[in-house]
Amino acid sequence: MQARAISKFGALRRQMQYIGRLMREEGDSETIRARLDAWKGVSVEQTARLHLIERWRIRLLNDEKALEELIIEYPGADIQQLRTLMRNAKREAEASKPPKSFRELFHVLRETLNSQHD
Repeated sequence: MQARAISKFGALRRQMQYIGRLMREEGDSETIRARLDAWKGVSVEQTARLHLIERWRIRLLNDEKALEELIIEYPGADIQQLRTLMRNAKREAEASKPPKSFRELFHVLRETLNSQHD
């Protein structure tokens, strides 16, 4: 945070070298990453949750049987909305259009998975 406030190039370079030295002395990148995540407010559970949602989205777009598995595991899922978003996301990708449905699919999956685990 101190380095962000420095505007002079030479001072910024020295500050970055100092930060690099501190990181090398620490040695353990996982400790550094955990500390940064704690400062950002990101937990390991949240990260794992986002990865789970992303894996479901990829599976739904690449595997036709994935929707059936999702419905079994999360019975409250809106099947019609998911099918529509899957179809639209595939069309957008083929037509090289902006990934609006691709993003919306992620949001719907997040709501579905969160509502089942709360």
